[in-house]
Amino acid sequence: MLDPTAWHGLVLPVGHRLGPLHDPAGSGPPPSVVRRGDTAELLDPDEAAVWDLARPQRADAQPGDAVTLQERVARARLEPALVDRLVARGLLLHVVPEDSGIGQVSARVRARPLGSSTGGRTASGTVSFGAPGAAPLDVPGADSEVWLAAVYAPDLWTAAGVLRAFWEPDRAAVATAAERERPLARLWAVVPRFLAGGYGHLDTPGARPGGR
Repeated sequence: MLDPTAWHGLVLPVGHRLGPLHDPAGSGPPPSVVRRGDTAELLDPDEAAVWDLARPQRADAQPGDAVTLQERVARARLEPALVDRLVARGLLLHVVPEDSGIGQVSARVRARPLGSSTGGRTASGTVSFGAPGAAPLDVPGADSEVWLAAVYAPDLWTAAGVLRAFWEPDRAAVATAAERERPLARLWAVVPRFLAGGYGHLDTPGARPGGR
């Protein structure tokens, strides 16, 4: 779990926010529903507020930065322990890209797309993405390849192996853990920027889209 006295790395929400639970007989603020994999998780108002604050924003210098979340939680006068609670429930993911355990963390999540590529621009070398309700996103072609590996692989650990194979097409052996370090670093640099643009979310590995 995240130690509130030593915030570092990234903290990113897991799941897709569906909105408040409709309960005509309920009293007080309704819980919020987050779809994670094939299940629906309920968050109380304070948990939902922290989950929302953890969403990366396009204007952030480093989307998903744990220190930025700490500052937002403090400004909202919410308990830092709520972050720990959501990490323990698997609704927030604490990632330290340079940590030796990054492979295990990466194997616990996959990226789900909420938009798609709208084409390339050969003059600038960028690729454009579009999503409902989101401003267009232009990224370098190399970042586009990283994102596509993330959304097509069953988890980000596997995506790192896919990227390694793509970068070295003549290599026959499966990438080792050490050889996945550089692709994993690229994944955790690129994926949060797509999440910040509204182009996807993190989910559990192997979950079926929409719970179908």
